[in-house]
Amino acid sequence: YARQGRLAYFGYSGHLLLNRTAHFVRIRLIAPMELRIAMTRERLGYSEAEARGYIHRMDQDRMRWARLMYGLDIRDPSLYDVCLNIERLSMEGACCLLREVMQQADFQSTPESAAQVENDYLATQALASLVTDPRTSQLELGAGMAEGVLRLEGPYLAEADIKTVLSVAGAVPGVGRVEYEPGYAPAFQYSR
Repeated sequence: YARQGRLAYFGYSGHLLLNRTAHFVRIRLIAPMELRIAMTRERLGYSEAEARGYIHRMDQDRMRWARLMYGLDIRDPSLYDVCLNIERLSMEGACCLLREVMQQADFQSTPESAAQVENDYLATQALASLVTDPRTSQLELGAGMAEGVLRLEGPYLAEADIKTVLSVAGAVPGVGRVEYEPGYAPAFQYSR
């Protein structure tokens, strides 16, 4: 969907998954606890205490997951372009502000930002192929795409295994040249 241009992602990690894409606006909405409790009670039929406990558990799970996956605290405002507290701001007001932000030149697609989306897509497709192929599924690999070259990093492998990795990744439509750098697969690095 990100490749198609304008995109609204509602969740907790889209801003981390697509963090290098200049034309995406990373937004955090902060709702007061009373509103979150009321919405949870209505949606799940919980008592106030059950809703409060549920929200606390979900918040903790999301924070732990983001820390495990990205080494980041999703509550950190520097991970977002805009943070809006909707305690006193209506949803209509929030939407008006966000529409104005999205129309700024800073968040318009450029050939460079569109190319970054395409590169990230191809690297992700290559990794998906590698983790679903039984010959390579047990390998911990990292991937990045730039200037028409898919660069894979991973463990030291026998020559035959490297050929298999290159073959599987190179079979992804749109991937041209593939290079393999032995060593350890890098942890996901969030770059600001």
